[in-house]
Parts: sequence; C-alpha cells; structure tokens
Amino acid sequence: QKIQDTVLITPPQISQVFALAAIKAGKPWVQKKLDTLHKPRTLISQAVHRAFRENHDDNTHFLRGGDGAIYFLFSLPKTLQDDYALTRDLVNNHGIAVIPGTACGAPGAIRI
Repeated sequence: QKIQDTVLITPPQISQVFALAAIKAGKPWVQKKLDTLHKPRTLISQAVHRAFRENHDDNTHFLRGGDGAIYFLFSLPKTLQDDYALTRDLVNNHGIAVIPGTACGAPGAIRI
C-alpha cells in the first residue's frame, strides 16, 4: 500500500524557480497569493466540522492544519478507523482524493 516510491532530497527545479520569483516579487505579492487560500480553508474546515465533529468523543483536537496551506489532517470517528478503506471508498465511489493518515504517520486519520 505504497503512497510514494520516490523521496525528494531537494525541491524540484520548478519549485526553486517559483520560490525565487516570489522572493523577488516581495512580501505584498506573496501575501496576496496567501490570502486566496483563506476562503477554501474556511469552507473545508466548516464542512469537516459539520460532517464529523459530533461523532468524536474529543471535539477539541480532531482537526489539525490549515494555517499555512490548504491541507488538513483530521482524526476519524471510532466507527471509521480504517483510513485506507475510507480513502478507497472516497476515491472509488465519490471521486474525492484524500491521503490516508497512516501514510502520514497518523493512523485513524485522513489528510485533505
């Protein structure tokens, strides 16, 4: 159940080119781009809370992330602990791509 078979030891060249361009453009340009992430992060966070929060015993720590990027890692309810099975179901039956938490060192969670 391998997720990735190549481990990058340096950022790809295109990422380096974009990083240099962002540095040259300056903080206002970068901040403008970061601001575009606010709405999608908020929508994802709200949707996850509506769908899963009431099914958790501990409602305070089930959702992590979303501060600097659009990614979230959230723990699954006890009734859905097989993160690989849920990932397969979401991809195959609903067209929603997520990463099983086990692949990120967090079994019983998924990353979206």
